[in-house]
Amino acid sequence: MIGRGPVVQGESLVDYPGERVARTLARSDRDYPWLLGQIYDPPAHVFVEGRGCPPGLRVAVVGSFDPTPARTTLAFRLGYQLARAGAVVVGGLFPGIAAVAHRGALAAGGSSIAVLAWGLDWPVPAGLQKLRGELARRGMVLSEYPARTPPSLRQYRASGRVISGLAHGMVIVDGRWPGQELLPADFALEQGREVLAVPGEAGSPLGALPGVLLDCGAVSALSGRQVVAAIREAGWDTV
Repeated sequence: MIGRGPVVQGESLVDYPGERVARTLARSDRDYPWLLGQIYDPPAHVFVEGRGCPPGLRVAVVGSFDPTPARTTLAFRLGYQLARAGAVVVGGLFPGIAAVAHRGALAAGGSSIAVLAWGLDWPVPAGLQKLRGELARRGMVLSEYPARTPPSLRQYRASGRVISGLAHGMVIVDGRWPGQELLPADFALEQGREVLAVPGEAGSPLGALPGVLLDCGAVSALSGRQVVAAIREAGWDTV
């Protein structure tokens, strides 16, 4: 668990459990992520650690907690390629596809944004402590929940709306149909974001969701550079 420290709120300090200095941003604050503020019913406040919202096209990478080895490799490569193409990866901080994509982006020297489904002071899942620290140093860790808020299934489901709200587009790497991996894609479509899916793994339960999305008209995600081009062609620029 993070130790004790302050959150900066305007020119005052708000007591907050965290060994690193974190900020709380209201929608009226200049540093509140502009794109997130445009969604329906955006968070009134967000709590952030790190360097602020990194500039550049932002791409959410989402998928299962239990990917196959092939999809794990693919998610790392996608995060790496997105960063090399100048994009910022956005995702949750959970085992599986999200964590691997963050690691790929950082390995390429890029930035990444992690969205937590709990307060900033709460411990992250086992094995992700080092990654969380790197994300705070080189990107941003964000939560809509105040200190001492433990994780819950409701908050996990709701985090998809913030993940898609921060991003210009979303890539679904894997997922079951029906399954919880569909929730972020639903939010992205409701918010008018470009949704892409990684083809392949036919016959695998985790290949079902990308297959359904592709059948419904989602763009195939074939490489990081192609994903960036597809999102730009859909009319998104960096904001």
